[in-house]
Amino acid sequence: MKVFPWGYSGRSVDELATIRSERGALIVDTRYSPRSRVPVWNREHLEKRFGADYAWIGEFGNVN
Repeated sequence: MKVFPWGYSGRSVDELATIRSERGALIVDTRYSPRSRVPVWNREHLEKRFGADYAWIGEFGNVN
């Protein structure tokens, strides 16, 4: 298994979707709180967009 880190600042959800599709990847959200000022990066939107290919594991997140 390979892990590809992805910083979402300055990137689009469509860009993430393309990479996910090309690599057949599972998106694992490791943010402590899966919220963003940009609505498309909120957990609810990502779950709706990617379905079973998205998982949030808050235990991996950093409080800071």
